[in-house]
Amino acid sequence: MFCDQVENHEDDPTQHRGKIRTFKHEAGNWASFVYVSYEPKDSFCTLVKSILKICSTNDVILEKVEDLHLSVSKTVVIRHHWIKSLTTELQKKFTHFNKFLVCLKSLDIYTNDEKTRTFIGMKAHAGYSHLKSAVDLVDECFAEFKLPPFYKV
Repeated sequence: MFCDQVENHEDDPTQHRGKIRTFKHEAGNWASFVYVSYEPKDSFCTLVKSILKICSTNDVILEKVEDLHLSVSKTVVIRHHWIKSLTTELQKKFTHFNKFLVCLKSLDIYTNDEKTRTFIGMKAHAGYSHLKSAVDLVDECFAEFKLPPFYKV
């Protein structure tokens, strides 16, 4: 049941679309982030196809993201034993958070902190203050666990 050997995990980027791990794998650690999921309408899918067609070149390969979302936290490392209490705290903070509408206005190019991934994102126009409130609530919760806040906006 228990062994004296520590499992040596070898990262293989081919197993996850070429993504490079930004922090070393450790047993008991979970890469996590908080987001608002987005179910696109047909018109948005048409827009994404147009963007991919216009922006793709021989030098630049763009891939459509399957799980569209609005991030309200950075990717953080949490310990397995924090999962329940962290999700409980997040649920408490968002209990009375009402639905809101977000209108996307313009494209921008973003790069992750490690400069290993670049992506095109859309900036929120209407609904920005609601998203900012969501980020603030997540940051408050993360602070209790000494996790980093989202980027300054």
